[in-house]
Amino acid sequence: MVAGLVAWLGHDPRQVNKIRDIELKLRSVSDRDLLEILVTKNQSESRQLSLAVMEVDRRGGEAALRARLEPIRRAVLKPIGFWQGCGSDFDYPQPEWLTQPGWANADATSVLAYLRTGHACRRYLGYDDCRFPGCTDGDRIGSKEFTDGEWVWPEGLGHYVERHSIILPGEFCAKMRQSGWAVPPPNPQFALQLRYHAFDYDRSFWIDWSLKVGRTRSGIGQKGSTAQRLKECG
Repeated sequence: MVAGLVAWLGHDPRQVNKIRDIELKLRSVSDRDLLEILVTKNQSESRQLSLAVMEVDRRGGEAALRARLEPIRRAVLKPIGFWQGCGSDFDYPQPEWLTQPGWANADATSVLAYLRTGHACRRYLGYDDCRFPGCTDGDRIGSKEFTDGEWVWPEGLGHYVERHSIILPGEFCAKMRQSGWAVPPPNPQFALQLRYHAFDYDRSFWIDWSLKVGRTRSGIGQKGSTAQRLKECG
């Protein structure tokens, strides 16, 4: 666009230099001042306005600038696929409560692709291993957590679905289906939340759902309190 403005001005050296000066000055202004130029466009010189629009685009667009200027609201994500373990303070289920061979049927490939292409929101120094005793390919199944902006799950959840037929909540499956089996790209606000880890977990859905499923299917969901698990961990 700068080249277009230069051509429009007929290569007048004075005008070209003026454009370059405006461009350099706009590079140094704050996001807030840059947006102010757009808001007061009727009071801005046409060349300055055109270059300001270019600079806004270079910084990611007007929506991204506005998101950066707003206080970062913390996202609330709903965990799924987290299991009981030593040191956990939450009444998560045991994975064997939730096995159901063939539950995904024709959607299995799409489900696994979705689970493995989420946005990484947390990374850990160590790796998780499969909780099923004797699993032959359950070493180092993940060291991250993924999200789609609404739900959050461990990187290894795909392993449990593929190898052990772990069922997933219908609400989460509906979200995947509505999204065309593709994790939605983050909007500017959520991109900032990911960048600065500005999110919290509402664990109540996963705990309540898995407990209900466990009780309905075999009654085993009634055991495994936090106190009991800590006692077992010694």
